[in-house]
Amino acid sequence: MGLMELSKFLQERRKESRISQDVMAETMQVSRYTILNMETGVVSPSFMNVWKYAMILRIKMSDFERILDDETSEKLRIKAAKILKRDLMEKMERLTAKRKLKTKKKWNKSYKKARKSHRETTPSQTEPSGELS
Repeated sequence: MGLMELSKFLQERRKESRISQDVMAETMQVSRYTILNMETGVVSPSFMNVWKYAMILRIKMSDFERILDDETSEKLRIKAAKILKRDLMEKMERLTAKRKLKTKKKWNKSYKKARKSHRETTPSQTEPSGELS
């Protein structure tokens, strides 16, 4: 598969989705000229840009496999798996950090409640005992 086939495929899918180059560029966080150059075959799109196209336009891996040769298709699958794994790991780390924070907040709340309860049940040392010697 050549650069032109990939470029044409990406352009057709974007147009089918009725998304302008400007909107696509803004969503992908690249310039409109980057989109234009990728879709006209002036530059070869990076894997990340192809991945962003796929995510935004909901292009399935099987759609790419139809136009990619076996070697390129396998490379795409491997890179996609690595990205998915990295994203999953990052998501798990965020959830773990969030869970730890929630646990810490819950512990702090319980601790403060216990201290307050303890203060209310024990007499203050500054209060007079009422006994005279």
